[in-house]
Amino acid sequence: MVSPQNTYLPKRKRVLMTKSYHIQCPKCNKNHSFYRYGKDPDRYQKYLCRTCQHQFAPERPRAREEHPLTIRKI
Repeated sequence: MVSPQNTYLPKRKRVLMTKSYHIQCPKCNKNHSFYRYGKDPDRYQKYLCRTCQHQFAPERPRAREEHPLTIRKI
C-alpha cells in the first residue's frame, strides 16, 4: 500500500482551446468591439457590433448557390 506522502502527481498544465476567427462586421466593416449575443436557431454563435448594433453570425455557412452549369432534371 502506497502512502499519500510518497505519491507524486505532476501538475497539470492548463491549456485553453479557443477558436481564433477574424470577425468583421458585415455592415460597418469594423474588426473590433463585439459582444457575444446568443445563438441563432441553428446554434451558431451570434455577435452584436458595438458600433452599429448589427447582429450577425460569422461562422454560419453560406447557402449553396446553384452552379450555372448544373443540369436539372425536370
